[in-house]
Amino acid sequence: MLSGEHTGKTKKAAAKDGGLVFLTATASGASSLVVSASLVNLSESRFCASHSSKELSPGREVAFCHDIEIGVAKVVWTEVLGQETKSGFLILEDSAR
Repeated sequence: MLSGEHTGKTKKAAAKDGGLVFLTATASGASSLVVSASLVNLSESRFCASHSSKELSPGREVAFCHDIEIGVAKVVWTEVLGQETKSGFLILEDSAR
């Protein structure tokens, strides 16, 4: 089994179970925004998270950390439905834990 295959299976298992993902965004000249979110799904290059922040807008880069990996991602979309907010992220850099 190749290491990439193992990572993919681990990511799918993590996505199935959900889990926490921590997101940190820094605006130039501003303090960091730290968001604790629930992982909705995860693939090799993308993930979706449910959170309560209205400040994660498309184009914003965040550092992320969850059980499987840490890295940098870009917000691709954000959807607000009542009190629930979900965002989709494109992984720009990552490293397995």
